[in-house]
Amino acid sequence: MTNEKILRLIPNYRYTDEYERKVLLNIYAKLYVWIFWGTLIISTLDIFVSMYLKQIPVVSILAMIALTVASIVFTSSLRNKKIDRFEVDSKKGYQRYIKKARKGSFIFAFAMFIVFNINNYLIPFVIHQSLPENSELTYQLLIFATIAAIAGWIIYMISKAKITRTYKD
Repeated sequence: MTNEKILRLIPNYRYTDEYERKVLLNIYAKLYVWIFWGTLIISTLDIFVSMYLKQIPVVSILAMIALTVASIVFTSSLRNKKIDRFEVDSKKGYQRYIKKARKGSFIFAFAMFIVFNINNYLIPFVIHQSLPENSELTYQLLIFATIAAIAGWIIYMISKAKITRTYKD
């Protein structure tokens, strides 16, 4: 590891051998996903609330910028250390990870579809703005479903490529 001072902040990092350090780093790498999404959701909600109250959300914008920079740095360091790889040794493991990727991409597409609809229909309803016409509503639902399906398919193809690459190695 090149940055020992930061890694010493992890509890028990100094008193572990190389295998335990790798396990600790894998655990912290997996937990970073929760930190990333939690900060992103809180910052986004704060931006919406601040903009609704006609205020400038400076702190949330700075948090989003810091989160973007941190995610780029952490993602590149994880890829360089090959920590983000799947542990696929057999055909059965390969099929299990492909099934997980398919299920995850479906959940992602469904969540994206729900978020789109919340942004377009629930928020205007809550702040007492006019809702779209029925014909416009159907058209927008079709567009949102198509965008969500394409995004889910892209996520599935990226994860399938990662799993296949790891299985072939």
